[in-house]
Parts: sequence; structure tokens; C-alpha cells
Amino acid sequence: ANVIIPIGTNFAERLAYTPSFAFVVLLCAAAAVPAFARWRGASLALLCALAAIYGARTWVRNADWADRATLYLRLPIDSPLSAQSYFKAAEGYLELRRKAEAPEEKDDFIRKAEAAIRRSIEIYSESGKAEAKLAEILYHQSRYEEAANLFTHAIEALFAHKQMEPVVFRFRGECLLRLSRFAEAEQDLDHYVKTLE
Repeated sequence: ANVIIPIGTNFAERLAYTPSFAFVVLLCAAAAVPAFARWRGASLALLCALAAIYGARTWVRNADWADRATLYLRLPIDSPLSAQSYFKAAEGYLELRRKAEAPEEKDDFIRKAEAAIRRSIEIYSESGKAEAKLAEILYHQSRYEEAANLFTHAIEALFAHKQMEPVVFRFRGECLLRLSRFAEAEQDLDHYVKTLE
């Protein structure tokens, strides 16, 4: 069922291990049944083909999983309806942006990160986690007013879902500093520091 009907999660590959193994076991069991004796040659050929296919698949996936950014960018391709896949893709683009040296590359990665996180929000916008990530991306684009407002909305949603991440206060505080809203910035940064103690 996991092979025939996609389950729409970025962990689908892990769940596919069992049915993949079961195919081989089924072929071995069938080859041992006297009624299927004449098909033993075909079963052996199929087993060899499956071994080659699984080996090739593993080789390709090793490249996909070579580093965190590559893995994260692969997730939306494998699970295009998963909000978490696009969230991780946005993180992947941010990581590539940090490593990039050319300003054009940095701008390209930040645009792609924004597009990925907006897609994540389109799929599922309830928790506030994706909104906080979008606000972080806006912060990196120097869009401080937008980012501060979005951080405020995200904080409310994160509190409602009991998923608060202290770093959100740090980013909002930094936005507020750049907007010269010093008293509010001090509150946020002070709250962030206290969570680290």
C-alpha cells in the first residue's frame, strides 16, 4: 500500500523499507512452493533485478542525503503536499545563503527560501512556526517592519500551540532595534536572555 498509494509525508521512504523487503521475501517464498517450481528461474532473475534497482536507488539517495541542505531541498520533490517539506527546504536555502559568498547568490537563495516558506504556509498555517521562519527571512532581507509584525503574530500562534521558540524574541528584538523601538527591543532581548539562563 505504501508503494501503490503515496502517503504524502517526507518520511515515506522509511515506511517503504518494510514493503520493499517483503517483495523479496514473497519471491523467495513463492520460489519454494512446488506449484511455482517452473517459475524459479524467473523469480531468481527478478530477485537480481530488484537487487540492482535497490542498489541504484541507494546510490542516488546517498547523494541526496550528502548534507543537510541537499536533503532539505530534496524533500518537497519527494513530498510536494507536505508543509514540513517546504519548511525544511526554506531552512536549506538559508543554509546555502550563509555559505554563499557572491551577493547575487545570497539574494537568489533568500528569494527561494521565501517562496518555499510561503508554500509551507499555504499548505498549513495554523502553528505559527512557518510564519516565524518567514519573518526571519524578511529580517534577512532588511524588511524589518514586516518582519516585526509577522513575528508578533507568530508568537501569538506559537503560544496558543505551546510551541514557543525563544529565538523568535531575539529576532523580533533585533528588528525593533533597527526600527528604533528601543524599549520594546529591550523587553524582547531581555526575555530571550532569561530563557537561556
